[in-house]
Amino acid sequence: MKHLHLFPVAALALTMSATAFSPTTFAGDRNGPVVVELFTSQGCYSCPPAEKFLGDLAGQNSVIALEFHVDYWDDLVHGAAGKWRDPFSKRAYTERQAGYNQRIRGRRNVYTPQMVIDGRLAADQGVVGYS
Repeated sequence: MKHLHLFPVAALALTMSATAFSPTTFAGDRNGPVVVELFTSQGCYSCPPAEKFLGDLAGQNSVIALEFHVDYWDDLVHGAAGKWRDPFSKRAYTERQAGYNQRIRGRRNVYTPQMVIDGRLAADQGVVGYS
């Protein structure tokens, strides 16, 4: 079973984003809240720990936590259960995530879970500790 240790990159970015960027370069200003967007899906087995972490962040006054359910999991077959559609998924959320990846990383590849912090920094399974 995989467990999320903590999103150290996300935590670091939350700490740094309020001081490292000018007010015009990200969603919040220096004294305003940090916007954290999680791209997730109910079909994603590694997403629940990220969703829990987002819930923990949402409890902080300095964080605006948003969760977007992407639709690219909806076409996968889940064993004998067959295809299952996440009722919260929307194509617009997948396109939003792809747009961030294009702007941040220069490619439109998408994966879950992925966090985008203040529209600039991304934390995902590829850069955070899973075991």
